[in-house]
Amino acid sequence: MHVTDCPTEGGGCRLGSVRQPPSLPLIMRETRWSCPNCTQTALTTQAQPHTRFHQCRGLHGLTAPLTEDGTRCRIYAVERDDYVSGEAVQLAPGDGRPYMSVITERADGSNDCTVYAPLVTGSLKGAA
Repeated sequence: MHVTDCPTEGGGCRLGSVRQPPSLPLIMRETRWSCPNCTQTALTTQAQPHTRFHQCRGLHGLTAPLTEDGTRCRIYAVERDDYVSGEAVQLAPGDGRPYMSVITERADGSNDCTVYAPLVTGSLKGAA
């Protein structure tokens, strides 16, 4: 018996005494992403949990997460409240203001926070 003689229905081919398993198509999960503050969208097919980020025009160009389509949520940027002296902080490309985080609040009460921590700098000049 040749492989071409195998039936296409019924789950597999019998070659001699060895039964071949049927071939299964790979199932890929499509996730559609969008941003409530701008028009950015994306499509992913990863099986593992993941989140997409983008530079959001609605949040002055800050890096913000996309949310799965259909998610009722609010995404907003939080401006730094403290005094910024010579610290290297995240400045929004759109307005040049210092921001410390982007918060995602969902209708079910869950939330996420992207934090823009200040960068510490130093110098070794004159150190003994």
